Amino acid sequence: MKSMKITMVTMIATALAASVAYCEPHKEVGVTAQDEAIATAIDEGLTQAKYLALAYGEDAEEMLSDSFAARGAYFTEGGTVVRHLADGDIRNVPCIEKVKGFKAESFFKFKNRNKSAMFKPTDTTPISGRMYGVSNAFDTLMFSLRERLKRDILVTGQGKSNFRDEFDPQGKSYSFWPLGVAIHSNDAYAEEVSHFFNFTDPRKKSAMYKGSWSSPDYAKVSMWNEFVAALRGVKVHAFALGINLNESHFTTQQVVDENGVTNMVEVAGTPRFDTYFATIEPNLDAWVAASYSPVATDSFVLLLAYREAKQNEGKESDNAAYRRFRELCRNFNIARMVL
Repeated sequence: MKSMKITMVTMIATALAASVAYCEPHKEVGVTAQDEAIATAIDEGLTQAKYLALAYGEDAEEMLSDSFAARGAYFTEGGTVVRHLADGDIRNVPCIEKVKGFKAESFFKFKNRNKSAMFKPTDTTPISGRMYGVSNAFDTLMFSLRERLKRDILVTGQGKSNFRDEFDPQGKSYSFWPLGVAIHSNDAYAEEVSHFFNFTDPRKKSAMYKGSWSSPDYAKVSMWNEFVAALRGVKVHAFALGINLNESHFTTQQVVDENGVTNMVEVAGTPRFDTYFATIEPNLDAWVAASYSPVATDSFVLLLAYREAKQNEGKESDNAAYRRFRELCRNFNIARMVL
């Protein structure tokens, strides 16, 4: 067959979800327990089922259903149809940020544009990088794809320069949907895999919301693509403590008006995120002092950023960035997206 070059768009259209084969397991123990759990699962082949079972055990299917419903709600077909069109694999459906002027599109269009439904639930996630004895992860992932497709591949745009010529030499871990995940450091197992399972629309760049953040890292996790990846570690830790961030904090109550008419009124209780945060907040400073975190590194940064945003709530020092970040954290529909 004559060799042919295809663009990045076509590459996405035809990419298969077989993992890169490496001759050894991960080289360094994960910095956090969440990192090591993901790394061990990668060694065995990280399928959708294994990824979910790590976090949610017997409740994995319920969490997956919630995620399809939440992500599918941002497409015109809805969650049930989107799940069918995505072949039952959440790695084919992006986490969409609802912003001003948002207009839902058809998942058919998204699928045809990106040809995203290439993963099956039994497929393993493509992984490479120095933690697996590979310095140039990008070329390794590309070579693997070429072998599977039996075609030459040309990556256009910033992909090649950003990942092969910059990130790999710097040892910077990254997620390149749908190509795979490059893990160069032992504090990136959980974060980068979370990026892959909770990927965002590749056409849209996440905005940085300016505010009076005391650390640029706090501002970073307020960006949509970084936020949804970091929220995964928080959600998993909360679930282990018996707090399900997917659960609504709204209840309905019967209220009788002055005319004696009974109405059902929606009442907002404490968001599940705040319930969780109140549980762990007394430990935050101790975790910082001990250089210990029960969650992945960026997830810990998210918790520190939330403390800052929460401490400024209702004060003159409050700002739009703080308010938006609190809303993101407290939104149970966003939590349902994230796996």
